[in-house]
Amino acid sequence: MDHGTGKTTITKFLVEIYNREELKIEIAAPTGKAAKRISEVTGHTASTVHRLLEIGKYEDSSIEKIFLDIKPIYADIVIIDEASMMDTYMITYIVRAVQKGTRLVIIGDINQLPSVGPRKSIRRFNRIRNARSCKIK
Repeated sequence: MDHGTGKTTITKFLVEIYNREELKIEIAAPTGKAAKRISEVTGHTASTVHRLLEIGKYEDSSIEKIFLDIKPIYADIVIIDEASMMDTYMITYIVRAVQKGTRLVIIGDINQLPSVGPRKSIRRFNRIRNARSCKIK
């Protein structure tokens, strides 16, 4: 989604709907600043992606070790905001950590912010089997 198209507003409404349905929601963003912002807007606690996944900062040399010890995410809905800032490793980790039956909602702008890791990744979400994407202009 492009800048100014209502990503944050959509996220707020999603959280309101999911709260009414009494679903367990996890919200995360790649940075503390982004997590704080989405928490303020939605009224729902958000964390960094690293905290949600229970991992520290990683370097290429530690990636393999991290993938051997993936902590599952138990929630009905997992919302990842500012996903365009995430690298391929984090995307893969999230997809593996989310449990079967959990809805994974990825929100980002492919034209806005570069990933903070080694590879630009938001375009890779379209390659996930059974994934549906939408573009809002």
